[in-house]
Amino acid sequence: VVPDVEAAPAGEVTFAAINAGSIPHKFVAARTDLAPDALPTDDRGVVDAEGEGIAFIDELAEIEPTGSDEVTLDLEPGKYVLFCNLPPEETLHGGHPSHYAQGMSAAFTVE
Repeated sequence: VVPDVEAAPAGEVTFAAINAGSIPHKFVAARTDLAPDALPTDDRGVVDAEGEGIAFIDELAEIEPTGSDEVTLDLEPGKYVLFCNLPPEETLHGGHPSHYAQGMSAAFTVE
């Protein structure tokens, strides 16, 4: 998760999510004063969107590799975190942690 800008003015903010990877990803926006790597998670490392200290705003469904999608949100001033919330993946060679646990998150400020 790499936003083009780290902040935007309050009001309507459009996020254009582009999946440059080779596997599906999600785009989730949540309001929180927590650090991007300190969101509440379940035992699988998936962010608990109803957990303490976090207010879920919206999300985009899975975006396929090389795909894109966008969402326009009416945001109030504050701190937000943008992240991918796909669960751990099982593979023939073992598992991979959730995308959030792999560091797929970024801080975003609305002024």
